[in-house]
Amino acid sequence: MTVSSLLLLLSSCAGGPEWYGASYKARPDQPTLINAYLLNERASPKLIFTDDIEGDLESFINQNYVVVGESIFNGPEKKANGAFKVAKNLKVTHVLIQRKYLYVGSKKAYKFYENVDYIPVGVAYNGYYRRTVYDRVPNPIAVPYAKEFSIYNHRAIYLVKLK
Repeated sequence: MTVSSLLLLLSSCAGGPEWYGASYKARPDQPTLINAYLLNERASPKLIFTDDIEGDLESFINQNYVVVGESIFNGPEKKANGAFKVAKNLKVTHVLIQRKYLYVGSKKAYKFYENVDYIPVGVAYNGYYRRTVYDRVPNPIAVPYAKEFSIYNHRAIYLVKLK
């Protein structure tokens, strides 16, 4: 994926849905309410931040946990609020979250400076002299620059324990 296509993707998703929710993929073998301990309405899921997501996932699976689904996306650093919301909706008890730095991206941005132009609109006479009348028109100056930001690989795995 080129930087320009990534920037197009980032700019189109910036105002769109939550990244964790938009990238969520359910597992086909999801546990049902009958064979899993799901989250109570008043309880909160446990968010576990890890650098070794595969190793931690293996230890959870060994403790009779099963993967309900996962969210994977590349983008600027995001808070885990989105993963928390997805976990609450799924009623899962644990979420493994990993954020890996990929590279520094850049996009064109603008710094605006205030500027005013004076445009002559007419002439006024005051008996003795002639005076030109000007209108004050704002004309901001936009100076382009490259805005840099870090791109991360985000991954969240949603887990629930089987009965």
